[in-house]
Amino acid sequence: MARTSFSGVFFFLILGAFFIFSCGQVLSGGRMADKQQNNPERLTIAEIKSHPEKYSGKNLSLVAAFAGWDSFCGPPPFTRSDWCIRDETGGIYVIDGKLPEGISPTSRTSKGKMLRINGFVKVSPEGMVYIEASEINLYSPD
Repeated sequence: MARTSFSGVFFFLILGAFFIFSCGQVLSGGRMADKQQNNPERLTIAEIKSHPEKYSGKNLSLVAAFAGWDSFCGPPPFTRSDWCIRDETGGIYVIDGKLPEGISPTSRTSKGKMLRINGFVKVSPEGMVYIEASEINLYSPD
């Protein structure tokens, strides 16, 4: 009889664990699997700038606020048309890549809009770390 009770408790523990995991997936909209399967590595700007050699040549995804031609990032790595993004850890320049419609480095209303930048970390001959964008989209957390 004691064995039956132990089996019953074990069965309900396993069932409970399965239920909790399933609810987590439903409540997160399945994003847990999405992050693991579809997204390139996601980092902060400070991490990228601190260890550019670690990330050089890797396809990265970074969500950050558009800062345009803000002097916060310092001088541009190549031309005046290079533009800046920032997150809570710092700022970094982005080159290449087509900006989404409605986003402009000269527009005050564009500043602060969240972007998802996919691209590659590079280092200029002067040692400035920047991102060479392959894709830029407006970011929505949904």
